[in-house]
Amino acid sequence: MSHIFISYVRENSDAVYKLAASLRAAGADVWLDRNDISPGQSWQSAIREGIQSGAYFIACFSPEYLAKPGSYMADEIALAIESLRAKSSHRGWFIPVRLAECTIPDEAIGDGDTLQSLQWVDLFPDWNYGLRQLKAACRTALRSTLLQSPWLGITFRQSGEPAPLLKEDNSIRVLLQPEPFEIRLPTAKEGDSVRICASYDEAIFSQIEHEKPLEEIPYFALGTGMADTSFGGGDIWIQAEAHMHLDWGGRLTENPKGGGIVLVNAIYEIDAAAIMPRGRDVPMVIMVGPPDLKTAENWNFERFILSFA
Repeated sequence: MSHIFISYVRENSDAVYKLAASLRAAGADVWLDRNDISPGQSWQSAIREGIQSGAYFIACFSPEYLAKPGSYMADEIALAIESLRAKSSHRGWFIPVRLAECTIPDEAIGDGDTLQSLQWVDLFPDWNYGLRQLKAACRTALRSTLLQSPWLGITFRQSGEPAPLLKEDNSIRVLLQPEPFEIRLPTAKEGDSVRICASYDEAIFSQIEHEKPLEEIPYFALGTGMADTSFGGGDIWIQAEAHMHLDWGGRLTENPKGGGIVLVNAIYEIDAAAIMPRGRDVPMVIMVGPPDLKTAENWNFERFILSFA
């Protein structure tokens, strides 16, 4: 699996080593000069190869970097820009990260763009939130701890590729780009219904519990469902006490490999324009079972956090 190259100045070593440890914990192969240049190896050649062969280049900007215009990091950024210009697409490879309040350098990268044109990630004031954004941006370099959800076997896909699933305490984090995606439900049988509840509030997780009657869960109450009428509309609506109730033949289309597929084009709040919530988490509960399902059981629902880059 391709690695993530992290460029930084020595003054920020503590923060960068913490960042590298978090990315490795998520399954990434991280390239740091301290660890990845062998004794006797030409450091210039090693760094050039590390940058050019990496899946992502992360530049950690800070006031300390801006105070050192002649640093090794400046040389690495110059090499990275050279590699960026040679790529067919600028999208997503060079990721600026701000460790503290500072200005991204206005260096040209081609086609009239500069480094300031690239979407960056802030690891302040909320480190964990910024880290989630960065993990989502580096999604293809993370080895998922799960290939599918443990109970229902659910997978998420974008552009024909599986989205990484990261197990958390009582939920599964799904790393997504703010683009349409598929939800694949291989254990759903024809005749089953799929209920999807989405919110911006993780409080929905505490409302949906093992052995709790559905009539006591407002998010799955009858008559509150909202869904488009034809497959491919794919809008998830976020509103208190609203959910999508999907049946076979319409919104829940058959998966040739078994089960069903839901296509999601947009997630938005009622009375708001259709969007994908970039840089925001969307807690979601997916429940699969017969239309007359009465009780939530551990094996018929799962909690997800959709994490959009």
